[in-house]
Amino acid sequence: MLRDILNYLEKEFGSKSVLLCASGGVDSTVLAYLFKKSGVNFFLFYADSPIRSLKTKKIVECLSDRIEVPLIVENTEEYLDEIFRTDPLKRCYVCKKEIFHKAAEISRKIGINFICDGTNADDLFDLRPGLKAAKEYGVRSPLVEMGVGKSEIKELNRILNINHSPEPTTCFATRFPDSNKPVDLSLFKFIEAEEEKLKNWGFRNVRVRVYKDKLVYQVDSLEVARLFLLRNLIKYPLEYNIEVDPLGYRKLGETLKKED
Repeated sequence: MLRDILNYLEKEFGSKSVLLCASGGVDSTVLAYLFKKSGVNFFLFYADSPIRSLKTKKIVECLSDRIEVPLIVENTEEYLDEIFRTDPLKRCYVCKKEIFHKAAEISRKIGINFICDGTNADDLFDLRPGLKAAKEYGVRSPLVEMGVGKSEIKELNRILNINHSPEPTTCFATRFPDSNKPVDLSLFKFIEAEEEKLKNWGFRNVRVRVYKDKLVYQVDSLEVARLFLLRNLIKYPLEYNIEVDPLGYRKLGETLKKED
């Protein structure tokens, strides 16, 4: 498998230059290692924004140092867009469009041939409005092109001895699935602190979702009963009621379907 992938990357990108949008997740990290191993000339690109945690940026910076590939960081302002703030279904599209717009500007400026991202083959079956933005900007997804899904990525992570296994996470804007509750940047630090607290208590797949009048805490479905026992230790001093999601953690798309 590895040899076939490296041959493909060398054939498609070997004589060109690539700007790889790095998220800090496993997919784009594995792809970065594959590009490096195949000899492709590429740069890492990170879109810095208040909607993403400082921890995520540090992960990408460490990746750049580890594989000795230049990192380009650009600030994005998707959070100023009214559609981004109020429409959970279109938010990912607005965000990705801003990211790819910045990536395209950089590519033109320094003479990059291709913009790539870490979308994998299994992502095509999930709710991902950002895929439309990728198509509009001609962004290539080599993992999709090669039919590489989550199981193959896990195996490549092992084969390449990357050992990169952060808990899956998303930007803070995904914590606002209620169209009646605009994205509120002032809550980001609270959300980050609360989710970190739950992780320190041993919970997995942690999310704090913000609705118009309530905060809904999600953890792994097998751990919901334990969170109910600790419910009284969770307090927030403002106008929100606090609830524990009895169904446990679900992806944003599944959460939106439930609310619809």
